[in-house]
Amino acid sequence: MTTKGIRGFFLSFLFSFSILYPSLNGYCQNPNTLQKGIFLYQDESYEEAVEMLFKARQEDPGASIPAFFLGLAYKQIMDYENAAKQFQEAVTLTPKIKEALLELIDVSLQLNNLEETKKWIHMAEEQGVLPARTAFLKGQWLLREGENMDAVESFEVAKLIDPSISQAADVQIALAYLKERKLEQARERFQSAMVYDPQSDLAGFARQYLDMVSKRMFMERSLRFTLGFTGQYDTNMLGKWTDESYTWTGGEEKSGVGNSSFRVSYVPVFNSPWLFNAQYALLSSLHQKNTHTHDTIANSLTFTPGYHFSVFSLNLAVSGSYVYLRQPDYEKYMGSAGYGPLFRAAFAQNHMLELFVGNTWNEYFKDPLTTEEDRDSKDLNTYVSWIWIFTRDAFFNLRYDYVEQDTNGIYWDNEGHKLSLNMIIPLMDRMKFQVNGQSFHQEYLNHHPVFDIIREDDTHTFSGGLTFDMHENVTIIAQYSRTRADSNIWAYDYEKDVYSLGMEYRF
Repeated sequence: MTTKGIRGFFLSFLFSFSILYPSLNGYCQNPNTLQKGIFLYQDESYEEAVEMLFKARQEDPGASIPAFFLGLAYKQIMDYENAAKQFQEAVTLTPKIKEALLELIDVSLQLNNLEETKKWIHMAEEQGVLPARTAFLKGQWLLREGENMDAVESFEVAKLIDPSISQAADVQIALAYLKERKLEQARERFQSAMVYDPQSDLAGFARQYLDMVSKRMFMERSLRFTLGFTGQYDTNMLGKWTDESYTWTGGEEKSGVGNSSFRVSYVPVFNSPWLFNAQYALLSSLHQKNTHTHDTIANSLTFTPGYHFSVFSLNLAVSGSYVYLRQPDYEKYMGSAGYGPLFRAAFAQNHMLELFVGNTWNEYFKDPLTTEEDRDSKDLNTYVSWIWIFTRDAFFNLRYDYVEQDTNGIYWDNEGHKLSLNMIIPLMDRMKFQVNGQSFHQEYLNHHPVFDIIREDDTHTFSGGLTFDMHENVTIIAQYSRTRADSNIWAYDYEKDVYSLGMEYRF
């Protein structure tokens, strides 16, 4: 049986067999064996009941009643294959037990044998067997088939015929709405299920799902806003080189930094395979030292329309950004625009693969000192990313990027290979550990006449930190990161540590 509410009225049928046991003499050579088996089943001694009822079946292979009760016993020990065999006997032997059809439907669902389930449902409907429970089981079968709204209709029919199963039916209806992403209707049905009997197991189940649906409604609302502020201490904001034999004249490299952000996301939910999301972000970075050379304000805008094909989706990622640099007034510093197709596919269980190939155009508005130093570029950006959600609120991400920069100035032409690893692990309620590692190898393509060498950089970055959800809308973030840039040109060889503490507010 699926729920306690559904089992209740059927148990009376079960007890009636034991009370009316003397009338079974004509169907079993040794009714005492059958009676003992039924008693063991009622006493919830299911393993012993299987042995006794199996013996009763051997004593009278042509009788349906021992087959029926043996099927029930097998079902209780979750041996659904053998239970299905016994229930099939019970609906064909003498006397034919129509109620066994419903048990046969139930175990066929447990075995996920949907074609067999369909056949037995039609037979139960034709014979008019317990219409309320038949409609309930039909609803469960329709859910498995993905016919969610037809399932809702079937559960509604079950409620009309037998109001006593309304709580169980409303829970199933809520699950159907959840599959259809109709979160408001799902929430209403879970709330309705809780009202029937607040102390029942079903009410507890509904309460858990209600909390999940409420959080999901908050996370999946179409328009989302996020405010953030992070205080940092940067030990080398200017990228001071590590080679002490060269004199440093760049200024104070240690500084406090205040980063603030405002993001607006628009993610509408369509009743179709079409997908769309857009985001605008405004970022500000203010420094304690070197404010007139490093303070920035950045705007970015992204659009990602797409189409979902069953287990994969195809999207077009379009992005643009504009950065202002304080020197000493804020002036436009650089702009970029890019686009490219993004492929996403789910596979196995809790795994996702992403593939992207695109182009980005970068323009620096300040004139370079020489034409060879011109950093305006057209970039080729590609990546492949594997995401594994290995437990609730935890994931592992491995990503490889290939970047090719074709700049106007030959000094900056380069190609790069980047390998990234990201992981989030829940530590306790509302607290998570985040870790990130990245290795970026860049090979510059042209000989640099100033340093008389072809430049190569290996930049390694590590960060780790904790996030704490102090409220459903507020997250505290503490993080440490270290960067080591290993270059064969001393002017680009440096290391730095950054300590961060910040907060995000979502509404």
